[in-house]
Amino acid sequence: MIAFYRRHLATLYTEFIGDGWLLGQTDRFSAMGRQFRHGRENSDFTSAIILSIVLALVGVTAWLIVKYLSRKEKAGYRNPKELFLDLCRAHQLNRRERALLLQLAQDHQLAQPAAIFLSPRLFESAQEPDSEAAQREALLQIRDRLFGAPADEAAVLSN
Repeated sequence: MIAFYRRHLATLYTEFIGDGWLLGQTDRFSAMGRQFRHGRENSDFTSAIILSIVLALVGVTAWLIVKYLSRKEKAGYRNPKELFLDLCRAHQLNRRERALLLQLAQDHQLAQPAAIFLSPRLFESAQEPDSEAAQREALLQIRDRLFGAPADEAAVLSN
């Protein structure tokens, strides 16, 4: 086993130091370069094809993502409940407040529950005496959050 290592060490010494490799001769480097140049045209063509395929896949993926996002953006809201929920999220309404608004929209027989966000007049039914006091108070607070305090209450608050 030791003889094996000695022989390989002697070969390495002869190849690199014995030929003057460490002394600046570049024949060894030229020989290595020639080996890489042989068949270079074929490897460049293969690399170009692989790069083209990768770039095409990236381009197609980007195009599909843009198309999906633009379709989703153009589609708008096809589901009335989805629009209502997005408006509730935008106004940071909790589940109880959402349920109260949905009930109010149903009481007014609105085809589009999101219409409740368009008019503070729809909340006037919450002021009727037959509605529960806690529910009435919650709906009035929601109205004030969505539309601000009514003009007569704002005048009282400013004095």
